[in-house]
Amino acid sequence: MLKLTGWLLLMAVLGVAAGAIQLVPLLELVPLNFREGSASFQQVVGWAWPSRHVLTFFLPDIFGNPSHHAWFDLWQWRWVPATTNALGEPINTIFWGIKNYVEGGNYLGLATWLLVAVAVFNGGLCFIRNGQIAGSHPVRNTHRLFFLALAILALLFAFGTPLYAILFYGLPGWSQLHSPFRWVFPFTLSMALLAG
Repeated sequence: MLKLTGWLLLMAVLGVAAGAIQLVPLLELVPLNFREGSASFQQVVGWAWPSRHVLTFFLPDIFGNPSHHAWFDLWQWRWVPATTNALGEPINTIFWGIKNYVEGGNYLGLATWLLVAVAVFNGGLCFIRNGQIAGSHPVRNTHRLFFLALAILALLFAFGTPLYAILFYGLPGWSQLHSPFRWVFPFTLSMALLAG
């Protein structure tokens, strides 16, 4: 075991040494980045998902869709082109969300939520069955627990909870990333892997 650890350590050192030609200049330039100190923590958290975006988990176009250029009038039973909004301002699309529609999209489908629920409650993560503590094989559930934890953490980061401060202040260079809502990507990956 000790010999294997030594070989793994040697490979890691050689990998860092080979990558040093790129890593050293990168580390020298990080403090000189124009984003360094350009936004406070409160500003960055202000760019996170608002809590109302929970609705888009189940209704993807609840805030409109930029590819729709008309709306269906139920009273006249016809499509009406989008020309002005409620304030009388000219528009050419029906979208009133506050984020980029593509990057802020987080609709997974109802079947995915159902399959994740099956994975969590029937796949061995629920340790209480029929009122008794159930035995569970720890190796079988390791990946499920990991992706469930990643999904929960990603949601907490995406919504700009105080937990995001750990990343902002704790990880070097993280304060230069001004988009906590992009944590939707690890969230959707985790949900897809849990559902599959």
